[in-house]
Amino acid sequence: GRKPLVLVRAAILGLLMPATDDAKKDMEIFLKIMTMDKKGLIYRKTKSVPAADVFDVLTSREKEMYFVNGTSPKWKVGITADEKQEATNKAWNRFTYDKKLTYCVRPEEAENIDLSQWKEINAHLGTAAENLQELIEQLGIKKFGHRAVVGDCFCGGGSIPFEAARMGNDIFASDLNPIAGLLTWADINIAGANDEEIENLRVFQQKVYEAVDKQILEWGIETNEQGDRANSYLYCNETICPECGYKLPLSPSWVIGKGTMTIAVLKDNGKDGFDIEIKSGVTPKEMKAADEMATVKGGSVYCPHCQRSVPVSALRKDTSEGYGLRQ
Repeated sequence: GRKPLVLVRAAILGLLMPATDDAKKDMEIFLKIMTMDKKGLIYRKTKSVPAADVFDVLTSREKEMYFVNGTSPKWKVGITADEKQEATNKAWNRFTYDKKLTYCVRPEEAENIDLSQWKEINAHLGTAAENLQELIEQLGIKKFGHRAVVGDCFCGGGSIPFEAARMGNDIFASDLNPIAGLLTWADINIAGANDEEIENLRVFQQKVYEAVDKQILEWGIETNEQGDRANSYLYCNETICPECGYKLPLSPSWVIGKGTMTIAVLKDNGKDGFDIEIKSGVTPKEMKAADEMATVKGGSVYCPHCQRSVPVSALRKDTSEGYGLRQ
């Protein structure tokens, strides 16, 4: 499955960081860089803590100091901003780790490590970085003599090359699936593009749209005799009913739009299947009938022609023989 970006970041950082004789310090520095230490957690805090949450964890004496009568989660009239912050800090230190996370962005979403942390990080690693990208570049040079290169030959959705590039590594990525390759290219070149590049892309997209639109209009494949142009196309899979041999369109409902009261109506063509008619502005009774006329119901397929149901497993020819594989 898709790898969480924080997992990718942790793995790459762990591979690049040198191991020293002080394993405990190594771990402390690793957590600082990941903004997963105590200071990093506070740095990632982007949401204000509601007065009610502060009130819940303070002592009775503290509640009297900061809140109305000490019995209601309402700040005292005239309380200063510093006093509110003092109360919030006390509450923060008593929150569970999971509770604290509800007020924080994820590590990979943080803009940069708190500047006060860099002095300690650089001293331990022998670097001179002021942001994650500089650190990753310097660690790569120390380890390989050049910026680290991350490769992923089966990149799938692209989370590994995407996060590796965000960290400041050079990347190579590919996949046997062309869609996965395209998604990864888009991750890097579109999601990672600057404003100017995005604007150039929009201009290019408009040119492509206009060229395709012109060609389609010339072909006339989306317009009828009255000049009406198709807005969207609906399709469904078909199967052959094993009972009567009819081509059967499959759908769990023939309701297309509840707001527009639009449905699809199956009409027996008297030969080997059904024609589908789209109707809008139908009555509630017709809407109900369209929903009930589903050809896929509870693991079975229903044929309106022969009015029989067949289990989907029978259509797929599932079998308990041959290691449970389909025929």
